[in-house]
Amino acid sequence: MLQKGKFLKPTEYSQYNEMFNDSKVLSDQELKAGVESFNNEINNIQQRMAVISTFEDSGELFDELTIRYLYYNENVQVLLMNLKNRNESRKLIEKVWKYKEKYDLYHHQKFINHELVFDEMVEEGYKQPEYIPEFSIINSENEENIIKPSAIGDAHTCTASGSCCQFEGVTYNHCGAYCGDNESAGGGDPINTVDGCCEQHDDCLIAGTTSSCTCHELLLNCLGSYSAPGDTIMGLGIRFRAFSDGCYT
Repeated sequence: MLQKGKFLKPTEYSQYNEMFNDSKVLSDQELKAGVESFNNEINNIQQRMAVISTFEDSGELFDELTIRYLYYNENVQVLLMNLKNRNESRKLIEKVWKYKEKYDLYHHQKFINHELVFDEMVEEGYKQPEYIPEFSIINSENEENIIKPSAIGDAHTCTASGSCCQFEGVTYNHCGAYCGDNESAGGGDPINTVDGCCEQHDDCLIAGTTSSCTCHELLLNCLGSYSAPGDTIMGLGIRFRAFSDGCYT
């Protein structure tokens, strides 16, 4: 399999923005009010878009992740991701961080196909575009970079051939190839709920009471239920591993 990633040019944004027209987050009146209260110059938001495509050896598209990130300011951030699978089914993943001055915390929510799956108060919002994990795996010298092919193992190092996954300075104890209890790295208590998902995945594979495909699907469902740095990128890696194990025919 082969993966290609590229940052879109601003002139290309409009043709991709249509897939986010039904965004629940962007239509939220509270979000709009919050943005206006913090920043009257809404047009000065930082927006960046990218596409990560994975192809089978035959050249057929396996999946494609379109990412749209809007950094309104340090108080409001929105991450939208549209995942198109090989069977043309789509999944809309939305994340939002809104600063609440009353609590000195960020209200962080995650939606999948408009359904709220994660809702917590957190200490930090999301970073500026150049620093978020969803863009960090794309090798590029500038924002007008053309598609550059790379081995999928290189793009998903931590889930394919590396050690413990690390995103935003957070190093997981159980997420990653050869990472976890009785492995060459990591192990011990999970650092967050997503790390706990990976620990359960390891336990499922070791127990051998269910198929590896079931274990992979349980992990993907678990990753979808929580929000943590790099969860979507790790999900792409696990989908690739599931395909390699013959789970998608």
